Amino acid sequence: MISRKHFQDQILTANQAGIIIHQPEQWLCQWSLLEKQAFWSAVAMWHGSTKLVLTFAESDEFQQINNAYFKSRPLDGLAIKFWRPARAD
Repeated sequence: MISRKHFQDQILTANQAGIIIHQPEQWLCQWSLLEKQAFWSAVAMWHGSTKLVLTFAESDEFQQINNAYFKSRPLDGLAIKFWRPARAD
């Protein structure tokens, strides 16, 4: 288990050209709903400053939490969606 603050700090201090996080729901599974909302809100606010790609299975919980932070767009010919921060539009 990792705290939200520690996870965010690790992402922000990564000395890379960018970072890919696979299955973030595994990191967040022990967090409260409030912690999850705070994390996704922070990720959305990093748009344009932190190069971050998250790959995960879409879930009802993600959609419920993130309607205000992210907007989905289908990718032509693929059965996946691309979620961008709402402020990116």
